[in-house]
Amino acid sequence: MAALIVQAHARAKGHGFLARPGTVRSILLMLADRSCLPGRWTEIYTDEGRPAEFDAVCDGTTANNGLYGEGIVNAAAAVART
Repeated sequence: MAALIVQAHARAKGHGFLARPGTVRSILLMLADRSCLPGRWTEIYTDEGRPAEFDAVCDGTTANNGLYGEGIVNAAAAVART
């Protein structure tokens, strides 16, 4: 995903494309889906057709939690971002 962001957004410089790692990270985090609400039961797995035993309570915060980490990357939005 980081390589796609660099390709889509970096400035051409010298023989290749360069982007600052912090900028790539910011784009990833800004567009990440953080729909896990701390302390609430999440049925993400049964929504995908798996048994209810896979469902869990969201532990942590919306910024960093046990189900999504720092969020689920939205690849299309990250590459389309201007």
